[in-house]
Amino acid sequence: MNKKVLILSCFLLSTCLQINANDNYLRIETKLMKSSWDFLPEIPPSFKEKDSIAIEGRHNFNNFFIQGYFSDLNLNLDRSSEPKIVELDAKKKSITIGYIYNESHTFSFSSSRQTASNQFFNCITFASSTLGSCNQANFNVSSTKPEYDQLNDNVIKISGFNSIESLDYKKTLKDSWLNSISLSFKRTKYNYDWMTPLEDITSPLFLNINLNGNSLGSILESGFKILPQRTPWYSNQLSFQVTQSFDLNKNLNLISELDIVAIDLKDYEESEIKPKTNLKLRFGLEREFKYINVLLFADYYKNNLIGFESITFNRRTESYFDKPYGELGLSLKVKF
Repeated sequence: MNKKVLILSCFLLSTCLQINANDNYLRIETKLMKSSWDFLPEIPPSFKEKDSIAIEGRHNFNNFFIQGYFSDLNLNLDRSSEPKIVELDAKKKSITIGYIYNESHTFSFSSSRQTASNQFFNCITFASSTLGSCNQANFNVSSTKPEYDQLNDNVIKISGFNSIESLDYKKTLKDSWLNSISLSFKRTKYNYDWMTPLEDITSPLFLNINLNGNSLGSILESGFKILPQRTPWYSNQLSFQVTQSFDLNKNLNLISELDIVAIDLKDYEESEIKPKTNLKLRFGLEREFKYINVLLFADYYKNNLIGFESITFNRRTESYFDKPYGELGLSLKVKF
């Protein structure tokens, strides 16, 4: 979705909603990371740029509330091997139903789905050998089978989506140096699939072809193992969050948030790195107006985006998830 259209639609929606309670709100948030930013934590060399935009709205009904969320994430990689240019476009939709027990205790349940756009590549490098239809290919591959018509001139298609269910508890603190503490349990199901005519190469004549010192058969065997796992797998996550806010003057606040996530992977077949935890630290400046809050913030992640953007983790990317990551963001919240 075009970002300008998305933002305009959000503002139009905010003018149309007939909501009176002060706890009702509409929030727009955008985040950005560029590899050229030297002041951010060191990132993997293939990362080029990531940007995202999210819209969240909440409406209260006495002690209950309903909350909707939509985000569009774009991640661009510039790799040394094929596919050299990789673009991930993933959209997430979420619905939350909550119960406000009193001013201090809130319980909620949410269900969400994050879907990545199909990725098509005309070449792919396995074990230093490039296979496909690009000019750099060491071995050209094509197929006349009807099932591969959707590939056009590409050698592989990769698709994926995740479904997430979450139980959350939040305690608002008064007369304390902390604003709130939150606990969350999430269950994520990962679904990935891919198709390629490379799987149809079964003839010993071709499998024994030597490419860069390796047989084509061994190249394919090792290459298929680094593609996303096809069988569904899961993760259980236990998250803990602490928020703080310090008044700098009447309408300007310094905010901080700490998120700690413990991750347990289930039915995940192979992994060079299995990060068990992640941490996100946020610092920001918040400007308060009567009905609008503007927040400029920076996020730091200890182990990349695992536990926060589930669609980014699979066997193709797992080796990056023991490295830090950072991004800058801007949030606009309109209260009604």
